Amino acid sequence: MLNTGAFKKFTISVLKVTCGIVLATLILGLIVWGGITFRERSEEAANAPLATLKTWPEVAVEALAGTKFYLRTMWRNGSIYYQFDVQGYPPVLRQARERETQAAFNVDFLDKDGSRLFEHRLTVAETTAALGSDGQPGGLSWKGDEFMNVDLYRRAAIWELTWSGFPSAPAPDAAAPPAASVPLGGRKLVPPARPKWKDVSLWRGLSHGISKDDVTRILGAPEKVYDQGIQVTWYYGYPLGGEVTFDKDGKVMSWSEP
Repeated sequence: MLNTGAFKKFTISVLKVTCGIVLATLILGLIVWGGITFRERSEEAANAPLATLKTWPEVAVEALAGTKFYLRTMWRNGSIYYQFDVQGYPPVLRQARERETQAAFNVDFLDKDGSRLFEHRLTVAETTAALGSDGQPGGLSWKGDEFMNVDLYRRAAIWELTWSGFPSAPAPDAAAPPAASVPLGGRKLVPPARPKWKDVSLWRGLSHGISKDDVTRILGAPEKVYDQGIQVTWYYGYPLGGEVTFDKDGKVMSWSEP
């Protein structure tokens, strides 16, 4: 015969165990949810300052006729946003853009110790001309974004600017008459002069502490410039030629003959 009292006690025990399991599961779920929510809010709070537009130090490049470069960035929702502006529009820059060459700027980001973190290559053809009050181009600008790990962006402390694909000297202006139209009086055309920097004897005229203008007067304009902010390197015949390194004040620190 069924013992009603025993069955009732068994049912109550099962219900208690079941309720305990449900309650424990609910509490565990709340703890996990709370932990995830806390972590997400902590990350949002830590990343909030990165969504403020950061203005990086201005870079002026004498090799490009004193053109100035400005960079502003911000990080938001997994991406870095760039605002790149160029103040100045010398012939070498204008020709590189109008003739659709492969000229490009390379924006490199380093940590506080100088280790490279990430970079962005920007072709001159991608930029937009910035018009002055006279309606003529006075510079270039570009805006864009790309996926970026937040930890990399947070570690970025220094930016560097390099470039490639530019002519070593400005090409003749389009408005100037072609060389063939100039009367030669029966004389033969003279081939282009040999670059000054190829004369090794001229490198012996360099000395520590002289200015960039002095170097330009002795060797001519560089073919490539690598600006690290704390120092600048001029390359002649890159990558197999010579190079001159300047300190942050624009004075010669060292050089290597071709």
